[in-house]
Amino acid sequence: MEEQPERLVQLQQMYRDWPFFRALLSNTQMSLSKADMGIAANYAELCQQRLTTGHVYALIFSEYQQTVRQVLSLVESDVLISENPVLALSLRRRQPYLDPLNHIQLMLIKRYRESIDDAEQVSRWQDPLMRTISAISAGMRNTG
Repeated sequence: MEEQPERLVQLQQMYRDWPFFRALLSNTQMSLSKADMGIAANYAELCQQRLTTGHVYALIFSEYQQTVRQVLSLVESDVLISENPVLALSLRRRQPYLDPLNHIQLMLIKRYRESIDDAEQVSRWQDPLMRTISAISAGMRNTG
């Protein structure tokens, strides 16, 4: 679109007139809204190869920001999922529950890894870790 600005106009028209494309961008906005780059950075810190971590996370973060900008441009909005305020409210209401679960899971992953040589300790952390996976997945619903 940068080299051919008329493509933006064409895509915006497709968004307005083609239900499939509108649904595709609606689902994309929902997924982008659920993504939390701050929490993603915390998970990235679990990677033991620091150079890889920084590079991969930076790439993901950059692509996320670029995707948000492009989608907002296509839907002609300043805010993701602005066309669906009920969904936006639902997603905001989930965050106070999901954020602590993610932080608990991060702590459990660290403890699980630290105890990997002790079968008793591995067993101690494995069940709660699996429960956080299920809980986060349930909370995220379709993007879990």
